[in-house]
Amino acid sequence: MRTSVAPRVTYSPELLQDLREFINLIPSIKIDELIAEYMIIDSGFRKAIKFLRSSEFKRLQQHAESLPEVIEVINFVHLNDTSIRSRMRFDVRLRQQLITHTFKSYGYEFIDVPAGNSISEGMIVVLLPLAPHEVEPPLNLDSFISFTRELLSQLPRDRFVELINEKRKGSRIFPKFYEAIRSDEFKPLLDKSMKSPNVQNIINTLGNHAIDAQSLKEIALEVISWGPTIQN
Repeated sequence: MRTSVAPRVTYSPELLQDLREFINLIPSIKIDELIAEYMIIDSGFRKAIKFLRSSEFKRLQQHAESLPEVIEVINFVHLNDTSIRSRMRFDVRLRQQLITHTFKSYGYEFIDVPAGNSISEGMIVVLLPLAPHEVEPPLNLDSFISFTRELLSQLPRDRFVELINEKRKGSRIFPKFYEAIRSDEFKPLLDKSMKSPNVQNIINTLGNHAIDAQSLKEIALEVISWGPTIQN
């Protein structure tokens, strides 16, 4: 008997390489120093790191990548299309689930696409932490957030903006990605997706391991706002 495998999005090596260059703006020695410091003094941080390195987190990540709510946001970021309905592309194995989800959540029917336009073609994964506004983050989850903010304080913002502009001119995929995350449509779509019970379950799991996904989401949006605006 064959074991069914949940469909998942694939990664764009080109975009991952572009994003890695932004991470590299923070000196690796500073990252190592901060990790070592927090590992010694902060039990909450140790708990979060232990989970992020575990097979349980890997399974959680794989599950998140198979959720239609997450896939829809990822698809929007990849295609950079304000007309979401006209450009949806999903794996055929998710078809029935997505028909139900898109009509119930967004009020329109799922539109089939020609053969060959599967989700595996050039899809990009951007794992932004998601959390619904109505869910209160668990208490005492400041450890990982403090680490993240201290780490971002080491980011040279001028060079960060310069690199964005360079990538918008010289990269094949990054310009559409950046336009999508800075668009007026991105946050409303993100907010709507965050209300999903499936995503709430993921947020609760992260919270149980000392990771405040709501605060991480706010930090991510703040960092996005540091970049140059898109001229219409």
